[in-house]
Amino acid sequence: MPGEDAPDRFELRHVGDVEWLIHDHSYSHDDARHVVAHLAPTDGDVVEVTWLQTTALPTQYATPRDVIDDLIRWKARTARGTRPIPIPHFPPFPGDRLSERTPQMHAEFTPSRR
Repeated sequence: MPGEDAPDRFELRHVGDVEWLIHDHSYSHDDARHVVAHLAPTDGDVVEVTWLQTTALPTQYATPRDVIDDLIRWKARTARGTRPIPIPHFPPFPGDRLSERTPQMHAEFTPSRR
């Protein structure tokens, strides 16, 4: 089975006379994610795509090859990680009563050992 970044990861396979399926070979044949999309021509010489996975890609293309090319580009972009988003840290507010009571509260709720 090809890896995630292999050039032959996706396969455009004919089903019927004019319809196609896109298979993702990074998943086994019995995995539901193996079939990515169903393609069918429309009256206006456009290919209508029914995505079977969640994507941000269009549902109409000029040719089936355009669908595969766009899918490969999209997967390459989304596969890369991003830098972590920094979480701002702030010091306690001056005069914060909770920070002043913390040692007392800790002593009150700590069980004594006998």
